Amino acid sequence: MKEKHMQKPGSIREVEISLTGDEFETYWKEAHESALEKVSLKGFRKGTAPKELADQAVDKDAVFHTAVEAAARINLKELAEENNWTFIDTPKIEVLEATKKTGKEKPGLRYKAHLTIFPEVILGEYKKIAEKVLKSKKEVSISDEEIEKSLAWLRDSRAKQILKNGTAERGDVIEGDISSMVDGKAITGGDLKGDTFVLGQSRFVPGFDDMLIGKKAGEEATFSLTAPNDYWQKDLQNKEIAFTVYIKGVYTREFPPIDDAFANMLSPQFKTLDDLKKNMREGLLFERKEKEKERMRGEILEKIISESKIDLPEV
Repeated sequence: MKEKHMQKPGSIREVEISLTGDEFETYWKEAHESALEKVSLKGFRKGTAPKELADQAVDKDAVFHTAVEAAARINLKELAEENNWTFIDTPKIEVLEATKKTGKEKPGLRYKAHLTIFPEVILGEYKKIAEKVLKSKKEVSISDEEIEKSLAWLRDSRAKQILKNGTAERGDVIEGDISSMVDGKAITGGDLKGDTFVLGQSRFVPGFDDMLIGKKAGEEATFSLTAPNDYWQKDLQNKEIAFTVYIKGVYTREFPPIDDAFANMLSPQFKTLDDLKKNMREGLLFERKEKEKERMRGEILEKIISESKIDLPEV
């Protein structure tokens, strides 16, 4: 088998393959024998007719095309293995020259294969890129202020709620049934029953919480507000929303003191508040270091990709 290679843009390669009569005869014989077995002649069972008679009934063009397909399939498989190619599209075969079997003359074949090959990736100087990015590593730390904020969040999550007979103030917990409408139509997901939130910390439209300050359990508040253009719920941005809120309960919050007993309540492993703070600092520091590693990995990959070369095919 002789072959000529031509590289084209887009990871396309054209290979011209020539098979001698002896080389192609193997494929021809196999296709011819297969065709003979399928011949059906009157008076004979399929595949049992005399070879001379059966041969006359065989479609030689069909045999030739079957032989070409078999030859191309095996030839290209061998080429792919030799060159470490991976085809990402079905090879297109174009017969350039052929001699069909006539008498004792053995058929030859010359064809061209149009191949789309998985592209070679030429990486940028990844070692230098990685070295440069790693030099930009940021030193991470956890401030005392961050620890205090985390402690405050823990304290708030364990606050006791005490039913209040008076009016609602900022920081109280409100329990209520909320309905909301736009242009007289109910908002999908806007009908909330028994919803609870801290007054001043809800995710409703700005000004929503202010409309409930001074209200008591059993009262109803009806008002309209316009959602800002950066409101988190995009389909409501810049729209006027009509709210009806029935207040079922108002609760004050009683916060536990942040001391050794508070730390021990969270876990017996914390004997003192300092033990809890140390554990929190270690946990937050680990998370921040991992985030910094992830940032550097992402930057390294981004720069390697931008500086790499790949001849993408059009499939």
